[in-house]
Amino acid sequence: MDVHWKPFAPDSEQEILAEFLSTQVWPFHGNPSPSREKATEWAANGRFGNDDDTKSFWGLVGTERVALLTVMDLEDPTPVFDLRVAAARRGQGIGRSALRFLAEWTFVEACKHRIEGHTRSDNHPMRALFRASGWLQEAHHRQAWGSADGTWHDAVTYTLLRDDHEAGTRTPLPPMDN
Repeated sequence: MDVHWKPFAPDSEQEILAEFLSTQVWPFHGNPSPSREKATEWAANGRFGNDDDTKSFWGLVGTERVALLTVMDLEDPTPVFDLRVAAARRGQGIGRSALRFLAEWTFVEACKHRIEGHTRSDNHPMRALFRASGWLQEAHHRQAWGSADGTWHDAVTYTLLRDDHEAGTRTPLPPMDN
Protein backbone atom coordinates (compact mmCIF):
# COMPACT_ATOMS: atom_id res chain seq x y z
CA MET A 1 0.00 0.00 0.00
CA ASP A 2 1.35 3.41 -0.96
CA VAL A 3 1.14 5.71 2.05
CA HIS A 4 2.25 9.33 1.72
CA TRP A 5 3.28 11.18 4.90
CA LYS A 6 2.32 14.86 4.99
CA PRO A 7 2.98 17.34 7.83
CA PHE A 8 -0.04 18.20 9.96
CA ALA A 9 -1.01 21.87 9.57
CA PRO A 10 -2.16 22.95 13.05
CA ASP A 11 -3.51 26.30 11.87
CA SER A 12 -5.89 24.81 9.32
CA GLU A 13 -6.44 21.15 10.27
CA GLN A 14 -7.49 21.21 13.95
CA GLU A 15 -11.10 20.34 13.14
CA ILE A 16 -10.03 17.52 10.83
CA LEU A 17 -7.76 16.21 13.58
CA ALA A 18 -10.55 16.40 16.18
CA GLU A 19 -12.85 14.47 13.84
CA PHE A 20 -10.19 11.80 13.18
CA LEU A 21 -9.45 11.30 16.88
CA SER A 22 -13.03 11.40 18.18
CA THR A 23 -14.60 9.05 15.63
CA GLN A 24 -12.18 6.16 16.19
CA VAL A 25 -11.50 3.81 19.08
CA TRP A 26 -7.87 3.68 20.21
CA PRO A 27 -7.79 0.56 22.43
CA PHE A 28 -4.13 0.86 23.43
CA HIS A 29 -4.11 4.57 24.29
CA GLY A 30 -4.78 6.11 27.70
CA ASN A 31 -8.03 7.64 26.45
CA PRO A 32 -9.41 5.06 24.00
CA SER A 33 -12.47 7.10 22.96
CA PRO A 34 -11.77 10.82 23.23
CA SER A 35 -14.74 13.11 22.83
CA ARG A 36 -14.69 15.70 20.09
CA GLU A 37 -14.31 18.36 22.78
CA LYS A 38 -11.29 16.58 24.29
CA ALA A 39 -9.69 16.08 20.87
CA THR A 40 -10.29 19.75 20.03
CA GLU A 41 -8.72 20.73 23.35
CA TRP A 42 -5.66 18.57 22.64
CA ALA A 43 -5.26 20.16 19.21
CA ALA A 44 -5.75 23.70 20.54
CA ASN A 45 -3.17 23.08 23.29
CA GLY A 46 -0.53 22.04 20.75
CA ARG A 47 -0.36 18.35 21.61
CA PHE A 48 0.01 17.54 17.92
CA GLY A 49 1.31 20.92 16.78
CA ASN A 50 4.37 21.44 14.70
CA ASP A 51 7.00 23.24 16.77
CA ASP A 52 10.61 22.60 17.77
CA ASP A 53 9.67 19.77 20.14
CA THR A 54 6.73 18.07 18.38
CA LYS A 55 5.98 17.22 14.74
CA SER A 56 2.88 15.42 13.47
CA PHE A 57 2.24 13.82 10.10
CA TRP A 58 -0.85 12.51 8.37
CA GLY A 59 -0.61 9.13 6.70
CA LEU A 60 -2.52 9.47 3.43
CA VAL A 61 -3.71 6.87 0.94
CA GLY A 62 -4.79 9.07 -1.92
CA THR A 63 -6.66 11.81 -0.06
CA GLU A 64 -7.88 9.56 2.76
CA ARG A 65 -6.34 10.23 6.17
CA VAL A 66 -5.48 6.74 7.43
CA ALA A 67 -3.05 7.51 10.26
CA LEU A 68 -1.60 10.18 12.49
CA LEU A 69 2.06 9.96 13.51
CA THR A 70 3.35 12.35 16.19
CA VAL A 71 7.03 12.64 17.08
CA MET A 72 7.63 14.23 20.49
CA ASP A 73 10.57 15.29 22.64
CA LEU A 74 12.56 16.39 19.61
CA GLU A 75 14.61 18.70 21.80
CA ASP A 76 15.78 15.66 23.81
CA PRO A 77 18.46 13.24 22.61
CA THR A 78 15.87 10.44 22.20
CA PRO A 79 12.51 11.41 20.72
CA VAL A 80 9.42 9.25 21.23
CA PHE A 81 6.35 8.83 19.04
CA ASP A 82 2.64 8.16 19.02
CA LEU A 83 0.96 6.32 16.13
CA ARG A 84 -2.77 6.13 15.53
CA VAL A 85 -3.99 4.09 12.55
CA ALA A 86 -7.66 4.40 11.58
CA ALA A 87 -9.61 1.35 12.76
CA ALA A 88 -10.74 0.37 9.24
CA ARG A 89 -7.12 0.48 8.02
CA ARG A 90 -5.37 -1.54 10.72
CA GLY A 91 -3.53 -4.64 9.53
CA GLN A 92 -2.96 -3.22 6.04
CA GLY A 93 0.73 -2.25 6.30
CA ILE A 94 0.20 1.35 7.37
CA GLY A 95 2.10 0.82 10.62
CA ARG A 96 5.05 -0.61 8.72
CA SER A 97 5.03 2.43 6.43
CA ALA A 98 4.84 4.70 9.47
CA LEU A 99 7.88 3.12 11.13
CA ARG A 100 9.89 3.33 7.89
CA PHE A 101 8.97 7.00 7.46
CA LEU A 102 9.62 7.68 11.16
CA ALA A 103 13.12 6.18 11.01
CA GLU A 104 14.09 8.09 7.88
CA TRP A 105 12.65 11.37 9.12
CA THR A 106 14.14 11.04 12.63
CA PHE A 107 17.61 10.07 11.49
CA VAL A 108 17.88 12.32 8.41
CA GLU A 109 15.69 15.36 9.05
CA ALA A 110 15.87 15.56 12.85
CA CYS A 111 19.47 14.23 12.96
CA LYS A 112 18.87 11.99 15.97
CA HIS A 113 20.85 8.83 16.72
CA ARG A 114 17.98 6.83 18.28
CA ILE A 115 14.21 6.82 18.64
CA GLU A 116 12.03 5.20 21.25
CA GLY A 117 8.52 3.77 21.23
CA HIS A 118 6.33 2.68 24.12
CA THR A 119 3.29 0.43 24.04
CA ARG A 120 1.29 -1.79 26.33
CA SER A 121 2.59 -5.32 26.66
CA ASP A 122 -0.75 -6.69 25.42
CA ASN A 123 -0.57 -4.69 22.16
CA HIS A 124 0.64 -7.73 20.23
CA PRO A 125 0.26 -6.23 16.71
CA MET A 126 2.45 -3.22 17.60
CA ARG A 127 5.04 -5.38 19.31
CA ALA A 128 5.21 -7.66 16.25
CA LEU A 129 5.56 -4.59 14.04
CA PHE A 130 8.44 -3.28 16.16
CA ARG A 131 10.27 -6.62 15.91
CA ALA A 132 9.63 -6.98 12.17
CA SER A 133 10.92 -3.44 11.60
CA GLY A 134 14.25 -4.02 13.36
CA TRP A 135 13.43 -2.36 16.69
CA LEU A 136 14.75 -3.93 19.90
CA GLN A 137 12.88 -4.24 23.18
CA GLU A 138 14.95 -2.42 25.81
CA ALA A 139 12.58 -2.33 28.77
CA HIS A 140 9.58 -3.93 30.42
CA HIS A 141 7.78 -1.77 32.98
CA ARG A 142 5.42 -3.63 35.29
CA GLN A 143 1.96 -2.11 35.84
CA ALA A 144 3.11 1.21 34.40
CA TRP A 145 0.29 2.01 31.94
CA GLY A 146 -3.05 2.96 33.41
CA SER A 147 -6.21 2.66 31.35
CA ALA A 148 -9.51 4.54 31.53
CA ASP A 149 -11.19 1.69 33.44
CA GLY A 150 -8.57 1.81 36.21
CA THR A 151 -6.71 -1.30 35.06
CA TRP A 152 -2.92 -1.26 35.16
CA HIS A 153 -1.00 -2.82 32.25
CA ASP A 154 2.65 -3.61 31.78
CA ALA A 155 4.41 -1.31 29.32
CA VAL A 156 7.30 -2.13 26.99
CA THR A 157 9.86 0.13 25.36
CA TYR A 158 11.42 -0.51 21.96
CA THR A 159 14.22 1.48 20.34
CA LEU A 160 15.86 1.83 16.97
CA LEU A 161 19.43 3.06 16.65
CA ARG A 162 20.54 4.98 13.58
CA ASP A 163 23.55 2.66 13.16
CA ASP A 164 21.34 -0.44 13.26
CA HIS A 165 18.84 1.11 10.86
CA GLU A 166 21.52 2.04 8.34
CA ALA A 167 23.26 -1.35 8.58
CA GLY A 168 20.07 -3.42 8.72
CA THR A 169 21.26 -4.99 11.99
CA ARG A 170 20.02 -5.23 15.55
CA THR A 171 22.62 -4.66 18.27
CA PRO A 172 21.82 -7.04 21.15
CA LEU A 173 21.42 -5.80 24.69
CA PRO A 174 23.96 -6.72 27.34
CA PRO A 175 22.70 -9.21 29.93
CA MET A 176 20.34 -7.79 32.55
CA ASP A 177 21.19 -8.04 36.25
CA ASN A 178 19.33 -10.80 38.06
